[in-house]
Amino acid sequence: NMEEQNVARNTVEEVYALIEADLLEAEANLPDNNTAQPGRPTIWMAKTLLSDVLLTTQRYQEARDKAQEVISSNLFSLVPIQTVDDFEKIFGVGAGVTKEEIFHFKYSREEQGNYYPFIINHPSTGYLGDKGAYAQYGDSTSTFYKGWNDGDLRKALWYPLEFGLGKNTLLQKKFIDPQAANEYGAINDFPLYRYPEVLLIFAEADARVNGETPDALEAVNKVKRRSYGLAIGA
Repeated sequence: NMEEQNVARNTVEEVYALIEADLLEAEANLPDNNTAQPGRPTIWMAKTLLSDVLLTTQRYQEARDKAQEVISSNLFSLVPIQTVDDFEKIFGVGAGVTKEEIFHFKYSREEQGNYYPFIINHPSTGYLGDKGAYAQYGDSTSTFYKGWNDGDLRKALWYPLEFGLGKNTLLQKKFIDPQAANEYGAINDFPLYRYPEVLLIFAEADARVNGETPDALEAVNKVKRRSYGLAIGA
């Protein structure tokens, strides 16, 4: 405040203690669902974010157990994918509330839309009408991209486009809205937490505590199977 300008900086531990206290308060008081108002925080959002914080602060057993609570609720599941076009079911303008949504920012045509699709798309593609800043891009010669298995459908979300940065330039079409009228016009929901994050948090935390357990491997493999268009529970 204006009366106390030279306040000492809090420690990392104090900052995380405040974050944890906020999340425990949220976990105790948020509703179980947001059916009446999609996009509102729920107890499951609080549990997921808390598990992420616990993982970050290396409290692995607690992180594992908190993620397990979300998994054991049986309220969430992965959306099946068979082709690259099926990602529209998760990230597209008509996806709505999916079974893997835990906490998303919601957008509509009536209010200000999602600006992020403007950042990633190029005007010539039509993926965002005739708009796009194409400010986020990759390179097909990178070690990561070259080592990425072609069978992984997520790789196909990146495509080559020459717009002055060289023939190896890649853009991504994860969020597209061809009907967007301006840079703020996209109505793709923006995911903060999806069920895949919960599975991966659980897997890492469990492995940190117990090693490579069948439960940890299965959590990772569900995400990997889905990315290859396979049956998720195979």
